[in-house]
Amino acid sequence: MLYPAYHPITIVPTFRPYWSRIGDEYLYLFYAFLAMGIAAIVLWESVFPDLLDVFVLGVSPLSPQLLLRARLKAIVSIFGLVLLCVAAPGSVLLPAVAESDFFRQLVAHAVGAGTAGLSACASFIAIQSTLELLLGTRRAKRFMPALQAVGLLTLLFLLGETPRMLTDLQRGVPDHEVQPPGWQQPMS
Repeated sequence: MLYPAYHPITIVPTFRPYWSRIGDEYLYLFYAFLAMGIAAIVLWESVFPDLLDVFVLGVSPLSPQLLLRARLKAIVSIFGLVLLCVAAPGSVLLPAVAESDFFRQLVAHAVGAGTAGLSACASFIAIQSTLELLLGTRRAKRFMPALQAVGLLTLLFLLGETPRMLTDLQRGVPDHEVQPPGWQQPMS
């Protein structure tokens, strides 16, 4: 995807401007955020046990604590594998073409992609937990498909806005200069 930008077919070596490299880093961090958000939405109902799980697994000789730990380990391992698969290419490729210390860039990108992915995942799980806490499980189940659709649409909207933000970054214009905050928008 970024191979032509960093490895053009020319005799004269080209220099990638600073804001263009920042845009590339943002792209990889955003993909980690997007993938973990989609994984959290898709696995939405697997996070918390429902009534069927209680009836089916309740008669087994296993303790409820063991079942809960097994469920949490499975969910954490799935999220961890998704995050590893999404963050690994950028963690290796971007430091390889960076002009500074390779190890420092590798750790910085891995931490950035990890926190971006975990924040997306934690946000959607927190929304689900809050809805179930406020409405109760039975009533919250009615709103879950609509809330999942809104979450996916939000992530897709952000994906659609990414090229505009990358273009602004590559021009060297920080986003706060392009889009003023809401209180500075003219009211009409």
